[in-house]
Amino acid sequence: MSRTVMQLLDAGFITVHPSPDDGRQRLLRLTPKGNSTIETLRLGKNDWLRQKLHTLDPTQRATIAQAMSLLKSLLETP
Repeated sequence: MSRTVMQLLDAGFITVHPSPDDGRQRLLRLTPKGNSTIETLRLGKNDWLRQKLHTLDPTQRATIAQAMSLLKSLLETP
């Protein structure tokens, strides 16, 4: 994990700050560059998924949407 954090820090995707509550902890924050990169990746993932779902027929898409809705409800219930 520390290697990954160092790579993100060196690439300018995050900053590291001491925790105001516990001096032993460090808080990681995204930089504007990190936020921009995540947004670009998110949009690309959404486009990829949209393309994959487009290859299904309407009945298959409806089945997947129904299953996802059910799963969301299950995960939101304590």
